[in-house]
Amino acid sequence: MEKEDPLRKMRVQNLTSEHPKKEELEEFAEDHGRVEPALRLAQAHQRSLMETSLDPLLMIDPQGKIGDLNAALEKMTGIPREQLIGTDFTQYFTEPGRAQAACIQVLQDQAVQDWALEIRHRDGYTTPVLFNARVFKDSEDQVRGIFAAARDITEWRRAEEALR
Repeated sequence: MEKEDPLRKMRVQNLTSEHPKKEELEEFAEDHGRVEPALRLAQAHQRSLMETSLDPLLMIDPQGKIGDLNAALEKMTGIPREQLIGTDFTQYFTEPGRAQAACIQVLQDQAVQDWALEIRHRDGYTTPVLFNARVFKDSEDQVRGIFAAARDITEWRRAEEALR
Protein backbone atom coordinates (compact mmCIF):
# COMPACT_ATOMS: atom_id res chain seq x y z
CA MET A 1 0.00 0.00 0.00
CA GLU A 2 1.37 3.40 -1.02
CA LYS A 3 1.92 5.92 1.75
CA GLU A 4 -0.01 9.18 1.32
CA ASP A 5 2.12 12.26 0.63
CA PRO A 6 1.65 14.59 3.64
CA LEU A 7 2.60 17.69 1.63
CA ARG A 8 -0.06 16.92 -0.96
CA LYS A 9 -2.57 16.33 1.80
CA MET A 10 -1.69 19.71 3.34
CA ARG A 11 -2.16 21.42 -0.04
CA VAL A 12 -5.55 19.80 -0.51
CA GLN A 13 -6.57 20.86 2.97
CA ASN A 14 -5.46 24.44 2.25
CA LEU A 15 -7.61 24.46 -0.88
CA THR A 16 -10.62 23.41 1.18
CA SER A 17 -9.67 26.01 3.83
CA GLU A 18 -9.01 23.35 6.48
CA HIS A 19 -5.78 23.51 8.43
CA PRO A 20 -3.47 20.53 8.80
CA LYS A 21 -3.55 18.76 12.10
CA LYS A 22 -0.58 18.80 14.44
CA GLU A 23 0.06 15.10 13.78
CA GLU A 24 0.19 15.72 10.02
CA LEU A 25 2.68 18.55 10.46
CA GLU A 26 4.83 16.37 12.70
CA GLU A 27 4.74 13.54 10.13
CA PHE A 28 5.74 15.98 7.36
CA ALA A 29 8.61 17.32 9.48
CA GLU A 30 9.78 13.78 10.24
CA ASP A 31 9.75 12.85 6.52
CA HIS A 32 11.62 16.07 5.69
CA GLY A 33 14.18 15.23 8.36
CA ARG A 34 14.95 11.95 6.58
CA VAL A 35 15.08 13.41 3.08
CA GLU A 36 17.30 16.42 3.74
CA PRO A 37 20.37 14.44 4.95
CA ALA A 38 20.01 12.06 1.99
CA LEU A 39 19.89 15.02 -0.39
CA ARG A 40 22.99 16.56 1.18
CA LEU A 41 24.80 13.21 0.87
CA ALA A 42 23.81 12.89 -2.81
CA GLN A 43 25.02 16.45 -3.50
CA ALA A 44 28.33 15.79 -1.74
CA HIS A 45 28.74 12.57 -3.75
CA GLN A 46 28.09 14.41 -7.03
CA ARG A 47 30.59 17.15 -6.11
CA SER A 48 33.17 14.50 -5.15
CA LEU A 49 32.77 12.78 -8.52
CA MET A 50 33.20 16.08 -10.38
CA GLU A 51 36.33 17.00 -8.42
CA THR A 52 37.90 13.54 -8.77
CA SER A 53 38.48 14.06 -12.48
CA LEU A 54 41.84 15.45 -13.54
CA ASP A 55 40.18 16.61 -16.77
CA PRO A 56 38.14 19.81 -16.77
CA LEU A 57 34.44 18.97 -16.47
CA LEU A 58 31.52 21.30 -16.97
CA MET A 59 27.77 21.24 -17.15
CA ILE A 60 26.27 23.57 -19.74
CA ASP A 61 22.60 24.53 -19.83
CA PRO A 62 20.65 24.48 -23.14
CA GLN A 63 21.38 28.22 -23.57
CA GLY A 64 25.14 27.63 -23.42
CA LYS A 65 25.71 28.95 -19.88
CA ILE A 66 28.00 27.16 -17.45
CA GLY A 67 25.97 25.61 -14.63
CA ASP A 68 28.69 23.68 -12.82
CA LEU A 69 32.37 22.86 -13.21
CA ASN A 70 35.30 21.32 -11.41
CA ALA A 71 38.57 22.72 -10.12
CA ALA A 72 40.45 21.44 -13.19
CA LEU A 73 38.50 23.90 -15.38
CA GLU A 74 39.26 26.72 -12.94
CA LYS A 75 42.96 25.86 -13.22
CA MET A 76 42.90 25.60 -17.03
CA THR A 77 41.18 28.99 -17.45
CA GLY A 78 42.72 30.76 -14.44
CA ILE A 79 39.23 31.97 -13.52
CA PRO A 80 37.50 31.23 -10.19
CA ARG A 81 34.38 29.06 -10.19
CA GLU A 82 32.16 31.92 -9.01
CA GLN A 83 33.12 33.95 -12.08
CA LEU A 84 32.62 31.05 -14.50
CA ILE A 85 29.15 29.99 -13.31
CA GLY A 86 26.40 31.53 -15.42
CA THR A 87 28.69 32.72 -18.22
CA ASP A 88 28.67 31.69 -21.88
CA PHE A 89 31.02 28.72 -22.06
CA THR A 90 32.21 29.54 -25.61
CA GLN A 91 34.09 32.66 -24.50
CA TYR A 92 36.81 30.52 -22.89
CA PHE A 93 37.79 28.91 -26.19
CA THR A 94 40.09 30.39 -28.84
CA GLU A 95 37.41 29.65 -31.45
CA PRO A 96 34.03 30.36 -29.82
CA GLY A 97 32.19 29.45 -33.04
CA ARG A 98 33.72 25.94 -33.08
CA ALA A 99 32.85 25.49 -29.39
CA GLN A 100 29.27 26.53 -30.12
CA ALA A 101 29.15 24.17 -33.11
CA ALA A 102 30.24 21.33 -30.82
CA CYS A 103 27.32 22.04 -28.49
CA ILE A 104 24.86 22.26 -31.36
CA GLN A 105 26.16 18.89 -32.54
CA VAL A 106 25.69 17.45 -29.04
CA LEU A 107 22.10 18.66 -28.90
CA GLN A 108 21.40 17.16 -32.35
CA ASP A 109 23.24 13.84 -31.97
CA GLN A 110 23.16 13.43 -28.16
CA ALA A 111 26.99 13.40 -28.00
CA VAL A 112 30.30 14.44 -29.56
CA GLN A 113 33.68 12.81 -29.14
CA ASP A 114 37.22 14.09 -29.63
CA TRP A 115 36.23 17.55 -30.90
CA ALA A 116 39.55 19.47 -31.11
CA LEU A 117 39.42 22.87 -29.39
CA GLU A 118 41.74 25.16 -27.42
CA ILE A 119 40.94 26.70 -24.05
CA ARG A 120 42.35 30.15 -23.35
CA HIS A 121 43.81 30.91 -19.90
CA ARG A 122 43.20 34.42 -18.55
CA ASP A 123 46.96 35.02 -18.87
CA GLY A 124 46.71 34.46 -22.63
CA TYR A 125 48.26 31.03 -23.16
CA THR A 126 46.17 28.24 -24.62
CA THR A 127 45.70 24.54 -23.94
CA PRO A 128 44.71 22.16 -26.74
CA VAL A 129 41.89 19.85 -25.67
CA LEU A 130 39.69 17.12 -27.02
CA PHE A 131 36.12 18.04 -26.11
CA ASN A 132 33.81 15.12 -25.30
CA ALA A 133 30.20 15.80 -24.38
CA ARG A 134 26.80 14.20 -23.98
CA VAL A 135 23.35 15.53 -23.24
CA PHE A 136 21.85 14.83 -19.84
CA LYS A 137 18.13 14.46 -19.31
CA ASP A 138 15.65 14.68 -16.48
CA SER A 139 13.37 11.90 -15.28
CA GLU A 140 10.87 12.81 -18.02
CA ASP A 141 13.52 12.39 -20.74
CA GLN A 142 13.75 16.13 -21.41
CA VAL A 143 17.20 17.54 -22.22
CA ARG A 144 18.43 19.57 -19.25
CA GLY A 145 21.87 20.38 -20.59
CA ILE A 146 25.25 19.08 -21.64
CA PHE A 147 27.90 17.35 -19.56
CA ALA A 148 31.36 17.87 -21.07
CA ALA A 149 34.97 16.92 -20.46
CA ALA A 150 38.01 18.60 -21.98
CA ARG A 151 41.05 16.31 -22.20
CA ASP A 152 44.35 18.20 -22.24
CA ILE A 153 46.35 16.93 -25.23
CA THR A 154 49.40 19.18 -24.84
CA GLU A 155 51.81 16.28 -24.26
CA TRP A 156 50.31 14.28 -27.11
CA ARG A 157 50.80 17.25 -29.46
CA ARG A 158 54.43 17.70 -28.31
CA ALA A 159 55.18 14.02 -28.93
CA GLU A 160 53.55 14.25 -32.33
CA GLU A 161 55.69 17.27 -33.25
CA ALA A 162 58.86 15.57 -31.98
CA LEU A 163 58.23 12.67 -34.38
CA ARG A 164 58.12 15.02 -37.38
